[in-house]
Amino acid sequence: MELKNNEVDLHILRERSEIISKIGQDIKDLGDISGMLSNMIHEQGESINNVLEMTQNSADNTVSGVNDLKTAKDMTPNNLNVLRNIAIVVGGCVLGSVGFILGPFIGLSTVIAGASLGGATAYGVDKIIKK
Repeated sequence: MELKNNEVDLHILRERSEIISKIGQDIKDLGDISGMLSNMIHEQGESINNVLEMTQNSADNTVSGVNDLKTAKDMTPNNLNVLRNIAIVVGGCVLGSVGFILGPFIGLSTVIAGASLGGATAYGVDKIIKK
């Protein structure tokens, strides 16, 4: 009877040992996942900082572009082609920088959209000025 009890105890100890080993492996896996998540969060933080910097640069470039447009208007009041071209370039630069963040294919589309928007803006300004 005592031999049988020892076998049962040994069997219970083996099961507990397997369970403890499994828990240890699960804890190790959780540590690995936690490390990967930490790296991902760090990388996303860097990406967000890059987006913020590019957005600030875009805003600065827009202000500079508006000032250039004002200067061009004062220099050539009868020649709005220059104004239109500057608006196209500024529009392309502003939306192009946003597109650059999103990728090359989207960037090309946003540059074209920005240039179109700049051209439309210049056309509208042209119509208003001629009134």
